[in-house]
Amino acid sequence: MIEIYKKIFNSHIEWRRKDNDHLHNDNGPALEYDSVKEWFQNGVLHRTDGPAIEFVDGTKEYWLNNEHYPYIKTDEEWIIFQIIN
Repeated sequence: MIEIYKKIFNSHIEWRRKDNDHLHNDNGPALEYDSVKEWFQNGVLHRTDGPAIEFVDGTKEYWLNNEHYPYIKTDEEWIIFQIIN
C-alpha cells in the first residue's frame, strides 16, 4: 500500500508519496489551489475517471500518464476514448 502525506501551504495543498515525495493521491486531487485542482499518480498528471485538471471557471483538461488529450472536451468523450483505446 502506498502511504501518502498532506502538506498545507498558504496558497495550496499537496498530497505526496512518503517513499519518494512524488505528488500522488488515489482518492482525489494531489494538488489544490483556489483556482485549480490537479490529479497526479506517481508524480505525473493522470486520471482515468475524469479530467486530471479542473479549473474554477469549468475548464477541464484530460491527461493519462502525463500525456495531454486536448481534443477531448467532455467527460462523455473521455469515457468513449478510454473504451475504444
